[in-house]
Amino acid sequence: MSCVVRALFLFACLSFAHGALATCDPDGLQESGSIYRICMPDTFYNGRLVIWAHGFQDAGTPVSIPEDQLCFADICLPDLLTSLGFAFATNSYSKTGLAVRQGMDDIRDLVNIFTAQKGAPERVYLTGASEGGIITALLAEQYPDVFAAGTAACGPIGSFRYQIDYFGDARVTFEYFWPGLIPGNPLHPSPGLIDGWSDYREVFGRSASDNVLRQVGRTIATITKRASDVVAKTDNDNFLVLGVAMEADCAFGFAEQIVARIRALSIHHPRSPSGRFLSVSVGVVTVCPPRNASHETIVTAASRAVNLARSAGGNRAVSGEL
Repeated sequence: MSCVVRALFLFACLSFAHGALATCDPDGLQESGSIYRICMPDTFYNGRLVIWAHGFQDAGTPVSIPEDQLCFADICLPDLLTSLGFAFATNSYSKTGLAVRQGMDDIRDLVNIFTAQKGAPERVYLTGASEGGIITALLAEQYPDVFAAGTAACGPIGSFRYQIDYFGDARVTFEYFWPGLIPGNPLHPSPGLIDGWSDYREVFGRSASDNVLRQVGRTIATITKRASDVVAKTDNDNFLVLGVAMEADCAFGFAEQIVARIRALSIHHPRSPSGRFLSVSVGVVTVCPPRNASHETIVTAASRAVNLARSAGGNRAVSGEL
């Protein structure tokens, strides 16, 4: 019998079980900051552990186990599972908001915590809904040596990007027909923190983010025609472009070309406050430095100009001075 069939059989039995309330240990704290809970049967323990991966929680809300997701009508997962002889465990993840990667890491760590406190289970089953559904699918797929089976409910398992696009399109459509009923305005977002690259990396992962950085770098390099022009990426994922013997007007025009070309790439960024796509801010500094001038002075001046471009809404170039 396949893992999927076993998992479906397990949860098909749940509605027929009745028993006493679960006995749960006091909530504990994982090293990541995630809060965890372990519940054991009062009498017979069949040696198997079921872990619940909860769904999405609004970003900015306190890290906590979502109690409202543990019960469905008058059926509560900890009580039901322990009455069947299973151990039960769940956690909060280390952050709220989109936390797929954090949830995966925290659940794997939860298995280790359970093993240290209660002994190694014979088998570990995993189930989750919504965001917990995709966490369940990924963990079952990537760690078959840890999880014997998994049941994912309502998870964005197909095209995650399509799902995010759908949410965004629906939100904008709603705002158009019923403006102001939901807080925030997707048609006129706040300009703060325009170039939130860390958010892009959190949504799409390091591999996809690195591919985008390479694409942006190649785009900038195609604009630089002279052998003396240099393009480099810094540790914080910014780009530096050094052009020698370039007048101020020429340098600014060059920067505007960079902005236009990167905007034309239409790189999807669901968390960009300026719209649906990755934005770019460029700071331009032209100078004839003396021999004893430090390169850090020029870089600092360019960084100040970049910040001005960001605060003005992004997708623009701004000139700066030493």
